[in-house]
Amino acid sequence: MSSVIDYVESNRDGLARLLSELVAIPSVFPSGGYEEIVARLEDEFSRAGAQTTRLIAPRERVEALGLTYPRPNLVARLGSGNGPVLLIGTHMDVVDAGDPAEWTHPPFSGEIADGNVWGRGSCDAKSALAAQVYAARAIVETGHTLAGTLLLAASVDDEGGYDGLNWPGMAFVAEEGLAAGGLPRPDMVINGEASGLERICGSFKGRLILEITVLGETAHASTPHGTNAIDHALLLVDRLKRLPPAEHPIQGAETLTVCAIDGGASRYGDVPDSCRVGIDVRVVPPGGIAAVDENIRAVIDELAREQPGFRVGEIRRLSEREPVEIPRDHALVKALAAAAREVGIAAEYASILGSGDLQGFLERDVAGVTYGPGSISRVHRPDEFVEVDAVVKQAQIYALAALTLCQGDATA
Repeated sequence: MSSVIDYVESNRDGLARLLSELVAIPSVFPSGGYEEIVARLEDEFSRAGAQTTRLIAPRERVEALGLTYPRPNLVARLGSGNGPVLLIGTHMDVVDAGDPAEWTHPPFSGEIADGNVWGRGSCDAKSALAAQVYAARAIVETGHTLAGTLLLAASVDDEGGYDGLNWPGMAFVAEEGLAAGGLPRPDMVINGEASGLERICGSFKGRLILEITVLGETAHASTPHGTNAIDHALLLVDRLKRLPPAEHPIQGAETLTVCAIDGGASRYGDVPDSCRVGIDVRVVPPGGIAAVDENIRAVIDELAREQPGFRVGEIRRLSEREPVEIPRDHALVKALAAAAREVGIAAEYASILGSGDLQGFLERDVAGVTYGPGSISRVHRPDEFVEVDAVVKQAQIYALAALTLCQGDATA
């Protein structure tokens, strides 16, 4: 299988140019610019010898989320369909670039310099899109056939944040899209987002995002009357931050982050009667979300006993995902580790902060890992970049793993 390694290496300049040109398409969530990038990827995958299918979530559900329609996901297919099914996928959308003056390289230039591709989405996660194209080319151009099926997916709306807004993307693909498009359910999934090529992430923290409304009682600010909801919200935040985090040997410690405090009186001069507190908890096993819920409820009950007038209204659950692990000896992990060794990388089983686009598959008992170049420390900030060498190795590893997992054979 060294032929696929050689093919990608000999086409490294084309791979870097493709990534550069994908970065130059400003596919910013929520507007997306999806038609331009989908059309480009359709052309690339077709020229690589793959069949392509657009999978589009229903208009009524998309527009109910306040998003524009259509929002096309793209899946390319290689293989005969008589063996295991591997899906490799990542998202096409990116977050806003912010102030261009904070960037050394213009955010949508896709500039290639100093051995890197620079720009918004270079690392998160258009490197994986370009690597998928060249993995497909490497398999086909070197004369390999697949007894199984390789699905290469480009999805929308990962950057939607909460589970509702990102549903038209990979969640829809997993739940309904593949079946509606006549495509097979995968046996294994690789999410191409940044993990670092030394880390095969098959252990995922869960996530619980809550918005807790703390209630008070308004009164004139100059009087001793009323109950200040902001003061009580700050007490709640202090107690929540003191909760001892649960620990896991691979995933590490739970984290609780206060993401928002939003409250105030209708006018200055009055005591505020409402304040919303938004928190993000990254959850570890074995306790999971139930244990976090129990701890938060205990804090609220304790404050209600201790503080006169302390009370909580609605608690909105904006996102909840249980922590998940696939076995470290799973065939998917082994195949990626072996492929990485072939290109000189020692890759080990690891954890990552969340399941991302894998969630819809993991909920359906499909094994998945996050595996891609770069570091999460580079993303969602100015001067995002990815190394060309790492993207080359990413494409090589994807091709090698697909040949192993989809039972590839050389015919030429």
